[in-house]
This record gives sequence, structure tokens and C-alpha cells, in this order.
Amino acid sequence: MRAASATALGYAKQRLLDSFEQITDPEKTRLIGDQFLWLSDTLQSSAKLSEALTSTTRSGSDKHRLIDTAFSGGDKESDVIADKITHLHPVVIDVLKELSAHSWSDAKDLAEACEQLGFFTILSAAKETKRLELIQADLCQIDRVLKDNRALRNALAMRSRPVKDRTVLAFEIFDPVVSGPTMLLLRRIIARTPSGRLLAAIRDLRLLTAEAQGKELAVIHTAIPLTQSQLDRLQILLSKKCGRPVHIDIEIDPEVIGGMRIRLGADLYEGTLAASLQQARTRLAG
Repeated sequence: MRAASATALGYAKQRLLDSFEQITDPEKTRLIGDQFLWLSDTLQSSAKLSEALTSTTRSGSDKHRLIDTAFSGGDKESDVIADKITHLHPVVIDVLKELSAHSWSDAKDLAEACEQLGFFTILSAAKETKRLELIQADLCQIDRVLKDNRALRNALAMRSRPVKDRTVLAFEIFDPVVSGPTMLLLRRIIARTPSGRLLAAIRDLRLLTAEAQGKELAVIHTAIPLTQSQLDRLQILLSKKCGRPVHIDIEIDPEVIGGMRIRLGADLYEGTLAASLQQARTRLAG
């Protein structure tokens, strides 16, 4: 997602966070998340609707009328009948109007933004029920398994294979070892993620999970386990670096020689011997 679309998503997410203050029931929050995912699917299947809502030539009031006509149920909350949503929750309507008010790099990004908002809302509901840390640990475990097993990764991402077969395979492999909420998120990712982006989609979900915790995600690659004292020092240093609390995941990687590699949010920091040698070569060559 490029700059303009990312900015629009940021404004919408803040609007969504503001609305959470009026919602005290985690189950209602989760259902709102489900509606954002349904909305994402609807927009993905209708290029004309996505283009209308992101058009720079259509007025804001015109976009609002379109949203109200297509999705609003007036004062009703929402109805879900046999997986068909007949009316969207007012919070979803309000955030969609916020999304439509901004410029977009690509109309297709609107569907992706709604999916991100859906994931974020479901994760926020999990935080209220004290399950968010478990989901984060599950996603870390899934990420490791997929990185270590290329055949499984390819089987789950193969678009020529029916979605049902891929989600059943994921269920057979991961359901015995991860929580129910994590399994639902994973099945969604497998069903909707384009080929070649499965690991990236898992990483994005881990970032969102940390964000729902009010933290930044730091993934540390090291050849040997770190001591608690080292972890505590890293926690302090990385928190100062990004200006917020940090959730640390450790990945043991024998190929990391000397030091460690740290991915903090979207940024990568190389503190390995190999990186130092490369820097030395570059200086000598220059």
C-alpha cells in the first residue's frame, strides 16, 4: 500500500479507535471486525464500487449517499443472516465514510484497508478478553513453521489449489497447536492472500497484533538464545528507539554469525558480523 492509501488508512484507524471508547462488549467489537472483512470481500468483488468510493471527482456528500444506500440500516445495529450482512453497524458506516473522504493511490487499496481494519478490530476484541498475547505467540509459531517448511508454505499458497483444500490442510496442521481465534485469522489469510505473499501476510498480522497491544513488534534473529538480562536491555533500547513499548520475539537462526539481526516494525537493523564485514568492504571499495 503506497503513501496516499496508507495515510487514508491511518485516519480511518484513528476514527475506529475513537469509536472503541463507546463499545464495552468484546463480542460486539468482534462482530464489527467480521463486518469489515465482509466489506473487504464486497469491495474486492466490485471494482465499480471501490472506484466510486475513492473517486476524486465525486463529492463527499455523493459518496455518503452511496454508502447509506448500499450499506446503512438507519438506526438498526446490524443483521447477519446465513453469512449475509443486511445492514452494517454504524461504526463500520462511519469509518467507511472516513475512508472515502481521502485520496487513494489505487482504488483496489480500499478493500485491503477494510481487511486491515477488520483484523485490527478482531485483535482489539481479543485484547479485551485477554487472548491477544496468545494470538501473538501462535502467529510467531506459525511463522517459524512456514519459514522452515517450504513445501507446506507452497501448498497453502498455491492459488491453483481450491481454497477449501488449502484451509483444510492448514486446519489439520495448526489447529492442534494454536488457539481458535488464531486459526480463524489464519484461514482467512490463506484464503485471500495472493501467491508468494503468505509469509508477508503473517508478518503484517503480527505487526497489527503488536499494534493492538499498544506496542511495536521487534523480531530478533540470533544464533543463540539471549539471557533475560540481554532481553531487558534490548527492551529498554528498542522502546527508546521507537518511542513506545516493544513486544520482542526471538528467532534462533544458526546462519546469524556474530551479533543479531533486528526487525523493528518495518525497519531492519543489521548487527551481525557479516553486515560489519560488508560495510568494511564497501568503505575499502569507496
